[in-house]
Amino acid sequence: MGKFWVKILFMVVVVTVIGGFTNLLAIRMLFRPYKPIHILGKHQDELAKQLGKLVVDHLITPGSIQSKVINDASIQNMKIFVQAEVKKALSTQKVLLNCLVNWE
Repeated sequence: MGKFWVKILFMVVVVTVIGGFTNLLAIRMLFRPYKPIHILGKHQDELAKQLGKLVVDHLITPGSIQSKVINDASIQNMKIFVQAEVKKALSTQKVLLNCLVNWE
């Protein structure tokens, strides 16, 4: 049974290293080429612009951002954060006010 988990762990590590390397290579080839690269007759800059347009038009849309920001969990987290910051600001103001009043 122990060998099974060692094999699984080994496969996960190998796949992670290969995936990370290919992602790094792809990103570098796409956005930082040392020489112009022609892929299927297209220049790298045209390909990068088209990929950026695809991301903006289909992946990062106002609706997708709104669905991530405006949901019950994020609103609750925002309320907790704002309440903590207001308490901190109020306590700081009280301390400053006490220092100013008692300064003599």
